[in-house]
Amino acid sequence: YLLYFKGRDWYRYDVLTRKTFNLTAALETDFYTFDRLNTEVLYPVASPWFSADYRFIYLTSKNDIWKYDVMTGRSVRITEGAATNYTFRIIVPLKGGGVSKMKWHRNPILQTDCLVLLMTDSSELKQGLALWKDKRLSVISPPRIQSITYLRVGEQALSYVVQNANTQPKLIVYSFNKNTQKTMYDSGQEI
Repeated sequence: YLLYFKGRDWYRYDVLTRKTFNLTAALETDFYTFDRLNTEVLYPVASPWFSADYRFIYLTSKNDIWKYDVMTGRSVRITEGAATNYTFRIIVPLKGGGVSKMKWHRNPILQTDCLVLLMTDSSELKQGLALWKDKRLSVISPPRIQSITYLRVGEQALSYVVQNANTQPKLIVYSFNKNTQKTMYDSGQEI
């Protein structure tokens, strides 16, 4: 199938049946945004992501992430950003140490069984981190005035760096099995 954005919605065109399906018209949210200089031209909020088997398409609305099942044609909202006044965006951390063979493809494919989500408030000054895994959303780091960078994901854990203008960078590791996080390095003090 082919996926494209037109007007205010995402569409899926089935090459075999030659049928077009509107993926987002029935959902009561906006999947578009405006260019800050031109309010007549609509753009998608973010690019879609695909599961490794292409069965699921992850779409981003103004506040939330939606999971569309190609087999059933149903969409499920996996976040509650609009209800909590937060915005969620899919971020894909580098796998392992960050070194891999260069691969070229046009489709952003999720290579893990979890989604790492950046949370921001309406001012976009506060950032947090959430994890969607096993059909459950967990907030790893609640939104606060901080910057979250250098994400890495492994088989058992996720690591990232948090900092802001008043604090030194901290390397934090979040264990998937224990659902706990630990500061592994704080440049402002000895650990």
